Amino acid sequence: MDDKNDSIRKILGLSNYNCCDYLYLRKQRIAFIELSDLSKQKEDLSKNKTEKELKKDIIKEIRFKVLGSLVILFKMPTKFTIKHEKLHKKELILILVLCDKNKSSVHAFNHLSIDLQNALSPLIKSVKIIPFDFLSKEEIHNIIK
Repeated sequence: MDDKNDSIRKILGLSNYNCCDYLYLRKQRIAFIELSDLSKQKEDLSKNKTEKELKKDIIKEIRFKVLGSLVILFKMPTKFTIKHEKLHKKELILILVLCDKNKSSVHAFNHLSIDLQNALSPLIKSVKIIPFDFLSKEEIHNIIK
């Protein structure tokens, strides 16, 4: 859903919306996939901020991306052959792909999934944080089947 000329955002006239990087549709679920270097983001945002403020900023940014993704998702039937009814029946999940070579970062950010789940409830059914090297087509299928 990025900002390339042929992206979904551009086609729908929503280029100014922040959104997740990918949208993955399955029979029962729709996954918003966000590639994120949370460790770097934490490092960049941490100047003069407490841990609590930092966590709040990260959750706020991801929440805005999910909300923008929802707007894009539900506007898709206006330009594509997708029925609104099919979208409304699907369960929505968020997958954060942690692009960090340090595997301990995944464990450090696992607590974030619970806070994100609370911040995005009832719109998003579940939040998963997985390391980038764990990401494969089969693994995504397993997470969102």
